[in-house]
Amino acid sequence: SGINAEYGGVGSSEALDRKAGLVALAVIAEGCGEYLVEHHLQECLKLAAGGLQDGSDEVRNAALYALGQFAEHLQPEISKYSGEILPILCSKISHEMGSENSALTRTYYALESLCENMGEKIVPFLPSLIEKLVSVLSGTGSNSSKEMAISAIGAVTSAAEQEIVPFLPQIMEHMKVYLMAPNSEEV
Repeated sequence: SGINAEYGGVGSSEALDRKAGLVALAVIAEGCGEYLVEHHLQECLKLAAGGLQDGSDEVRNAALYALGQFAEHLQPEISKYSGEILPILCSKISHEMGSENSALTRTYYALESLCENMGEKIVPFLPSLIEKLVSVLSGTGSNSSKEMAISAIGAVTSAAEQEIVPFLPQIMEHMKVYLMAPNSEEV
């Protein structure tokens, strides 16, 4: 039998049950990733995607955590779904850009975990990813959100290798502020 919306409470009317089901899937991915990849990858992604649309912040955060765990532990197969996952994560960054909360942290966790393992598959996404991440650097968001964006740029750069070269002037233009700043805790 498959994993469906009733798995572990994911289909429950109670937000804490839905959260628990998604967190359980995330932990299972860490310990039993091979089995999930072989038998339930699409179902897991469908449940996480559904959780991202949930009306509860706790459930959406659990879905982001699950996506991060999937991206980290269900490689390389999950990279096949990067075309569906990356736009969702970029949208979440835009939505949470001005805030400093666990949703933003988990979004960046999922983004970095996915990007680190994409290799050349990241190339078609470079323009939109770089645009999104440098917009965080030039925005009025918190230092914490900018720090996470810089870390994500590192993951994107690592995956893209030489393909990042055309984007370096744009990245460096926004990084200058941080590279040229006097030694300060705020930077």
